[in-house]
Amino acid sequence: MQQRFFLLPVFFSIFLSCGSPSKKTVHLYTWSYYIPDYILEIFNEETNIRVIYDTYDSNETMFAKLATGNAGFDVSMPSGDFVSMMIEKDMLMPLVHDKIPNFQKISPDVLRMVNFDPGNQYSVPYFVGASGLNINTSKVTILDPSWAVFNNASLKNRMTMLNDMREALGAALKFLGYSVNTHNLQELQAAKAVLLSWKKNLLKFDAESFGKDFANENVYIAQGYPEVVLKEIDEQQRENYLFALPKEGGAMYMDSFVVMKDSKHANEAFELINFILRPEIYARIADEFYYPSLIPEADALRQRQPIYTIRQLTEGNFEFKENLGPMISEYNKVWEEILQN
Repeated sequence: MQQRFFLLPVFFSIFLSCGSPSKKTVHLYTWSYYIPDYILEIFNEETNIRVIYDTYDSNETMFAKLATGNAGFDVSMPSGDFVSMMIEKDMLMPLVHDKIPNFQKISPDVLRMVNFDPGNQYSVPYFVGASGLNINTSKVTILDPSWAVFNNASLKNRMTMLNDMREALGAALKFLGYSVNTHNLQELQAAKAVLLSWKKNLLKFDAESFGKDFANENVYIAQGYPEVVLKEIDEQQRENYLFALPKEGGAMYMDSFVVMKDSKHANEAFELINFILRPEIYARIADEFYYPSLIPEADALRQRQPIYTIRQLTEGNFEFKENLGPMISEYNKVWEEILQN
């Protein structure tokens, strides 16, 4: 399970309060706070296309809803392993690349990383990221960032890990020197033992409120995504904030736009995707969340530096989560045992 942001799913309808009413719509299903509202308002103003969107907090939630085939959404933004699953289930519409000319602005180095959809027949990369250690340096000093910090009993009940099967197990697997995509049952059981040991020192597994808990100093170390914490802490708190990539590596993700096979607004969907990839628009989104950019032309337009770079991830032994196939049932079983013990 991958949970990216901390709000529960809610329904929104984005539109301008002035001007002529929108006659065209596109239905977007995405992570919470993944595209700023003002960006969608600009899109509406330019194109007269109203973006109606709903949000999810995990790939599993998204997949379950869209797998019914009649959810009514046009565009979604799954992670790479779920793009692969959606292709296998024939849920996606092939891209019409001529309608997404800004696709060509994505770095070729990034496109070469897309092994879950060779040739990007069905998906358009949006962002690459990873979870790591969010650290309150006024409370904790860590000179050598490692997942081993969760074994520190002196920080008992001051630490959280993500309530996310692939992220939490991925951390334990990497700590042991294994792949986050292992198919080896012995390695998976070893990761389970590590997580159960770490769990004794955790306040909780949490993927929804860790940013708020960090800001309130209920926790000093949180496995999670820096953009979530940065949304919660003020300028003064940022002086004592550090995001660290553990030395062992971890799991990383590539979220991508996909168009649903049963989309009733495919042209509007392609227009939205192309708009988001426009360098000046993409730069503003990347700045909003401190993400590394996938579009070189956008880099020169940015006002903020990313928290980390894609090179730091790839050279730091981070791996994309892959479609596990039937092995996913073993992961689910192990994860349930961890949560119940």
